[in-house]
Amino acid sequence: MTRDEALALLPEYALEVLSPAERADVDGWLSDPVVKAELGEIQRTLSDVAVALPPAAPSPDVRARLMASAAGPDRYSALMPEIARYCDIAVEAVRSLLARVDDPSRWAPGPMPGITIQHFDHGPASMGADTGFVRYPPNFAFPQHRHLGREITLILDGTLSDHDGRVYGPGDVIAYDDGTDHHFQAGPDGLTTVICFSGFELI
Repeated sequence: MTRDEALALLPEYALEVLSPAERADVDGWLSDPVVKAELGEIQRTLSDVAVALPPAAPSPDVRARLMASAAGPDRYSALMPEIARYCDIAVEAVRSLLARVDDPSRWAPGPMPGITIQHFDHGPASMGADTGFVRYPPNFAFPQHRHLGREITLILDGTLSDHDGRVYGPGDVIAYDDGTDHHFQAGPDGLTTVICFSGFELI
């Protein structure tokens, strides 16, 4: 798919009426600044139109589909290209992985009580790192620690309050360099992240 073809499909992409194959093709262009800016403009226009229209209750079938979409992996569709890039895997593979986020049987105990994890394989560009989803309970305070290698953290759900007072939410990406030390706290609704890291030590 060319950039022009991706641009032509953006209205349907924003309305989520594309086929899975077409959506995957457009996903591959979302890191392009021109495509990303155009999608943002379309989404803002659709939002303005929605606000201007008189409210209407959806039919039971439409409501059921909307609720299923909001609870499924497609709620993370805007983040899929970034996850794919940081973990060096295909966007469709990311979609499959995100489908497991809501499956309790996929989560395993993490490095500290209360933390749960889902490991997944990454591509060669992330060689030597560990990749996966990490979930923290509400208000979990992660103690002071030092990173043993570069770490990329992408917020899926909830908030992270870092030691310097900055607060990160869904879609935010935080990069910690090798040797960085800090502590952080999960927000009142908990925290779910994607991480690509090389280990840490408590200090």
